Amino acid sequence: MEAAFRANGTEEMEVNQLLTHPMLFPFNLTVGTDDLRRSKCYVVHRQSIDMDVVALRSPALKNP
Repeated sequence: MEAAFRANGTEEMEVNQLLTHPMLFPFNLTVGTDDLRRSKCYVVHRQSIDMDVVALRSPALKNP
């Protein structure tokens, strides 16, 4: 999934956009928002009433 960020040239994207990114074809990801929230690699925050945004966690924050 990190490759999708790199290919997109962005630091954050909407969770659904990440999980359905064309670059991830033909893989079928079974990861959800809760999985991303628990990951040490990503930061997820709510941007609007129905949109979660995910960003790569900076290396300094991976091991607090």
